[in-house]
Amino acid sequence: MTMGLKFQYSDLQYERRQPEKTILHRVIRENFVGTLRSIECAHAESGGGFFTPLPYYVKNEFLKFLDCGILEKGFLRLHCASCNASKLVGHSCKCRGICPVCGNRRMANTAANLVDQVIPLGQVRQWVLSLPFQIRYILAYNSEVLTSLLGIYFRVISSYYILAAKKMGLPNPRTAAVTFVQRFGGQLNLNIHFHTLFSDGFFYTNKKGIILFKKIKAPSTEGVEKINKKIIKRFVRALRKRGFLNDGYKDDVTCDYGHAQNEFMTTAMAASIGRKIAWGSRRGCKVQRIGQTNEVAWKPKQGLRLSYINGFSLHANVMVKSSDRVGLEELCRYVARPALSNSRISEDEQGNIIYALKIPYTDGTTHLKFTIEEFIVALVALIPPPRVHLVRYHGLLGPNCKDRKKVIPIQSKAKEPKKESDHYPPKEYWIKWDKLYQRVFKKDALICTKCGGTMKIVADITDPEAIKKILSALGLEDSSYTIKDGAPRINGPTYYPSD
Repeated sequence: MTMGLKFQYSDLQYERRQPEKTILHRVIRENFVGTLRSIECAHAESGGGFFTPLPYYVKNEFLKFLDCGILEKGFLRLHCASCNASKLVGHSCKCRGICPVCGNRRMANTAANLVDQVIPLGQVRQWVLSLPFQIRYILAYNSEVLTSLLGIYFRVISSYYILAAKKMGLPNPRTAAVTFVQRFGGQLNLNIHFHTLFSDGFFYTNKKGIILFKKIKAPSTEGVEKINKKIIKRFVRALRKRGFLNDGYKDDVTCDYGHAQNEFMTTAMAASIGRKIAWGSRRGCKVQRIGQTNEVAWKPKQGLRLSYINGFSLHANVMVKSSDRVGLEELCRYVARPALSNSRISEDEQGNIIYALKIPYTDGTTHLKFTIEEFIVALVALIPPPRVHLVRYHGLLGPNCKDRKKVIPIQSKAKEPKKESDHYPPKEYWIKWDKLYQRVFKKDALICTKCGGTMKIVADITDPEAIKKILSALGLEDSSYTIKDGAPRINGPTYYPSD
């Protein structure tokens, strides 16, 4: 150890987060009930007393987020046998939309699982497809159309690899890919687009029956443009068969296609896609910008292996070598990242929410400004509906592919059942909290801050009385909260905590 430096076990330990002290938690607990009730009241008045309540999954997402990491709602108790010290870890909400912490946890878990157990060994290329506003709007509420277009998108790119195999004279080539359906952009906006990690080549079976991988030459920019044109042609044809785009493309994404699932949700989604305000005194206006120094007309990006045609953008210039599994995991984390980051949220003196852009606009804009109401509604549009998968597997990685186990990096540790009555062991998808923490941060989450020993999880505490006693005995600060109600209730199934 270097002389003059005092070693502390706290330098290696996990520190419990305090979500109740973040701006995001405070803004939601103080304003989400009032904002959503105001919306429902306004719709009830405009509808002559009749209204359609906001979907339950939206309200449930906010409520679960508020409980995330709060010790009064339950926790794991860790104990050190050497010095009798204790540590508490709050339960997580596991939400997919607005919780930055659970989003980061899912991001790291998904990336680790893909690299260790799913993506075959070999070169990997990322294909990214962005869509016109009008198609984003359709996919935002119609999961069946999303699945259909995603299948077309995979088959078009897959045909590029299969054609290369046929030119080499190799029979029955197959491909493998994983797609992340990202529902957000970097500006708190709804932006449905696809990030697909393709094995950058094809798989074929040799004479011995062994499946082998053959990488191919990177596509040219002209080749990417040709693929993009094919995607556009097939997308438009598929959408018109379903009754969409019969009048061509429209700049106005607020048009209704007859689904009418929820008037406010469709309004919020359309406004978010167009980067406009959906509710309040500035309804229909663009989101306020900070740092803008000049007016710059928008121009599509240009670059290597990038094609932009009428709102369809296809990019394929990111490649990870077969030997770089660490780089592959970083890429997986990037495409699986959450929509929000606590570090980018701040407040101004008037109480408005300031959201920092990761990459400034060409006009100099560095931040976006929202009122509290505008911010809450922006979050509503980002919450994904339930039972819609955001990670899809294709080709040899498809869930029903019989040869899947022959191409994944490791064989499953689950053994075949000895008898028909025996059960398969559970799949090792959800990595334990402490192992994942050590993998990401290179720190031991179970190290004791007092003696440096290893702590063990001894109990999962959910009983309210037991929670109070333990928190009191450990002298921990009260992290409970109160949800403020800022609007009158109306008759109907609103599903709020005070109902």
